[in-house]
Amino acid sequence: MEVCTPAMREALHAMAGQAGVVVTAVSAAAAALFGAAVPAWLPPTLIACALVVAAARRSGPRWLVGGALAVAMVALVALRADQDLAGLDLPLPERVDGTAQLAADPESGRFGTRVEVTVDGRRYMADFDRDTEGVVRALRMGNRVALSGAVSDLDRAPRGWVLSRHLAGRIRVSEAERVSGTRIWFRAANGVHELLWRGSGSMSEQHRALYVGLVVGDDRRQDELTQFRFRASGLTHLLAVSGQNLVFVLVALSPLTSRVTFRWRWALGALAIVGFVLVTRAEPSVLRAAAMALLGLTAAATGRTVPGVRTLCLAATGLLVADPMLVHSVGFRLSLAATAGLVLCAQRIWRLVPGPEWLARPLGVTLAAQAGAVPVMAATFGPTSVLAVPANLLAEPAAGLVMTLGMTSGLLAGVVREELAWVLQLPVRVAVWWVNTVAAGIAELSAPPLPIAGWVAIGAGLAAATALWRHRGHSAAGRCVLVAALPILLLVRPPLPLTGGSLELDGGATLRSCNESWVLEVGGGPGPQDAVSIQEGLWRQGLTRVALVSAAESTPALVDLAGRLGAVLVVGESRPLARGSPPICA
Repeated sequence: MEVCTPAMREALHAMAGQAGVVVTAVSAAAAALFGAAVPAWLPPTLIACALVVAAARRSGPRWLVGGALAVAMVALVALRADQDLAGLDLPLPERVDGTAQLAADPESGRFGTRVEVTVDGRRYMADFDRDTEGVVRALRMGNRVALSGAVSDLDRAPRGWVLSRHLAGRIRVSEAERVSGTRIWFRAANGVHELLWRGSGSMSEQHRALYVGLVVGDDRRQDELTQFRFRASGLTHLLAVSGQNLVFVLVALSPLTSRVTFRWRWALGALAIVGFVLVTRAEPSVLRAAAMALLGLTAAATGRTVPGVRTLCLAATGLLVADPMLVHSVGFRLSLAATAGLVLCAQRIWRLVPGPEWLARPLGVTLAAQAGAVPVMAATFGPTSVLAVPANLLAEPAAGLVMTLGMTSGLLAGVVREELAWVLQLPVRVAVWWVNTVAAGIAELSAPPLPIAGWVAIGAGLAAATALWRHRGHSAAGRCVLVAALPILLLVRPPLPLTGGSLELDGGATLRSCNESWVLEVGGGPGPQDAVSIQEGLWRQGLTRVALVSAAESTPALVDLAGRLGAVLVVGESRPLARGSPPICA
């Protein structure tokens, strides 16, 4: 009797192949991270050998062909990473004089406007002061300018960010002039941005900026307070365009693609994916989603089924071959981690979650994505919001509606009359309002962010509650809730009393404990960014309310901060007029 049947052999081959692509992806990431002086002839030689073996023996050792291709891919990533690192370390010129192409959209700041530009094959961060920023403020990615300026190193910038953006240095622009000649694909992508912005004219400025951020990831017009609220509620990923946006675009395109053959379906899908990558400025998370979508389309067109893990690993390896510096991008790492959580855990989690499927499925997807992303977020940004899961459950359906309608009725609203655009954008306005309300409401709750240990404890509590539910049945619902909530009760608590001490916060503020109340002392006249930094520092201590804000100078941002904190504002030597207000600490 044959011990190993053909079906068993096929299953073993599939498992070995899946393990192989995982090892290849991990090896490619390591090669991209460190680089290596690989001989330039090695990758093409390995690829040629693999092709010769495959052509000679069509049914013959697939492991040999796959192994040779895997080693070739890893060697190629190491070679390209070494070349990219060496190119970024080349000596910088003292000045740059020439025509530059904008590699991103300009961002306005306190002292001017900055934008990434490409000059003579190298990428720089160009700083335009108040005298020269008028040339670039209205421009977009792909436009060209003639500039002149001094070049310096990016000393204070994070090394990983510099590498992921391929930045060689900084240009302090002294002269600039607009140059014509934008390529047609950049003009088309910029036209989509203009249509979206024009079609959202019926929204408030805050909701308008949030709308274009949700649809195409353009967060340049969002104020510091909105960005803080989305960080504090665990919804930052909604402002950064990701694979979710691409999924909604393909869903919106499905009525057209479902009526054509597989070949045309692949062509239309690939065209939509490429167009979406251009519109969203080729962000790393979008590149990951686009690579996976192209692999999925190709598999469907050829009648094959490719497991999610295999698709993810192949997409990651291919992207690292194209650009090894992506491994240094936080967005790329977060996208891979969240997708890995979805692929590996989503189905298992929603089957374990008790309750109706309409609640268990989105909860399982959210928990799986958080399980993958939280370790990377905690390692990169520090503790993350404990209320991220309920916030995502509340906000993501509305955000999905905005993403879908933004690329359909939102574009149409940009070409019709204002009255008709107001009607077309009515459901979008409601959805944007809801997403903003969820972010603001969750951020106002006194729930400090948790480190990775806290998330592990909550996961253990949820696992124990699920096991108890399945073992004891629905009669043990109360005990299940207690078991799941116990880690939160232990970990989520107000900060300990300072007992007369003080705590320094970002933004030039000091938090003090006075007469059983919290007092915030602010030096100087804080601007909007400083005020948000102060509020974020308080949030990290579990505080969203203080009794009194004391400052030497009043500014509009400080007045708004005191209002958000529910505090009495005391300026200079004046005293609060409200009855029952706490005294100022000596």
